Amino acid sequence: EGRRPDIDTVRPDARVHLFLDKTTATLYLDTTGESLFKRGWRWDKGEAPLRENLAAGLLALSGWQPGTPLLDPFCGSGTLLIEAAWIALGMAPGRQRPFAFQRLRDHDESAWEALRQQALDAVQDQPLSMVGIDTDTQAITAAKRNLQRAGLKPEHIHFEQADARTFHPPFEQPGTIVTNPPYGERLDSGPDLWTEWASQLKRHYAGWELYVISNDLDLPRAMRLRPHRRYPVYNGALDCRLFGFEMVAGSPT
Repeated sequence: EGRRPDIDTVRPDARVHLFLDKTTATLYLDTTGESLFKRGWRWDKGEAPLRENLAAGLLALSGWQPGTPLLDPFCGSGTLLIEAAWIALGMAPGRQRPFAFQRLRDHDESAWEALRQQALDAVQDQPLSMVGIDTDTQAITAAKRNLQRAGLKPEHIHFEQADARTFHPPFEQPGTIVTNPPYGERLDSGPDLWTEWASQLKRHYAGWELYVISNDLDLPRAMRLRPHRRYPVYNGALDCRLFGFEMVAGSPT
């Protein structure tokens, strides 16, 4: 435009990506900004937390539906349950974050605000049957902080410190368990975690659906359970499986 532009090298108004090979150069205009998995609420994190979009994907793969009781017995900082609550309440995942297209010259701010308001008007407010537990008190504190920042209330998700190996079902009717237990580089789970947790599930969780993500392909054998689903997924660089189990009354312990 006839003069040298003044560029903020840390937070430019427009970010352009250049990809080169032997014969071509390709330019991409970034209209998103920060990665889409960053919803804008997760300031407190546990050890090796799930990305928010992966958590939403695991919920979709599990077949969980809003209205079905949901339990995460290794909830960490609450990512899975907060994503589930947003789905159940119709809360658009991008409503709390900025996007790079908002800084482009031809951005229609009034049209964007109308879309945002439409998304806000679609949000429902109702109690949910969701519980998250973890043995780590700091993780539970982080989950409660994230709950508040995500625009949710204690009646949406109940978080408490407890041990999955002794925790009884928090609801009268069976529901779904979706969880990201310790594995791989995350934590040392200890040699007896899987057998002790599996024994508790077999005794008290008949009728529940169980979905567990792990990079340990021998997990079903360790739990002495036969999966009816195996979905290949990546948690960061870890090649994992989402194992699905049906808890049947009278399962051997």
